[in-house]
Parts: sequence; C-alpha cells; structure tokens
Amino acid sequence: MLWDIQEGKCYFCGNSIGASVADRSYELDHLVALSNRGTKWPINLALVCKKCNQSKYTKSEEEFWYSLKKLNGIEWYRHRMNVIIIIHKGKSKAFPGQKQNCQLDEVVGYIYR
Repeated sequence: MLWDIQEGKCYFCGNSIGASVADRSYELDHLVALSNRGTKWPINLALVCKKCNQSKYTKSEEEFWYSLKKLNGIEWYRHRMNVIIIIHKGKSKAFPGQKQNCQLDEVVGYIYR
C-alpha cells in the first residue's frame, strides 16, 4: 500500500527506491519516532531510501525537512510539500480508521495482488 501511495519513491527526497516492492531497497521510517511517542499507525510510517533514513537519524520529521530545504532550495521544498500532501491524502483513503496494529505486510504492500 505505501509503495503504491508513494509511487515507489522515497518519502523525503523523491528518488526511486527500487523497481518494485520486492527489491527491498528501502527502509521503513517512523516519521515521529516511537521513542518520541510516535505510533505504528500507517499515517506515521513512510518508505524512505537508506541515505535519507541514515541522514534523518534522530531528527524529527520537521527538523529533517528543514535540513533538506536548506540543502535543496525553496523551489524543491515546495514541490516536495505538494507531493507529501498527495501522499497523506492517499494514506487517509487507504487506511481509514487508522488501525493501531495493522500488519506490516498490509501497510507496506508485501502481499502481491
């Protein structure tokens, strides 16, 4: 599901994270870390490239977006924010009710249709 919603691209940088969900060239990120009271709900999960996940490390999502904006410029940032809005709308439609204990297979899209 996340794979489809994000169109196979990193949530943060927008680069491809593989040709298919089976490539497994991505990491699952908790946008708000579990240690900071983040949840396992799908709305708090994103598929990210390894570089972004390592760069984000312990930063909050807001702090990481700020560092990306400084690195890539305001036009890039505005474009990414428009994409993020679309991703969040897709998550809201795909996961109504936000089940706390969704199976990761269901969320990420490991189950092949």
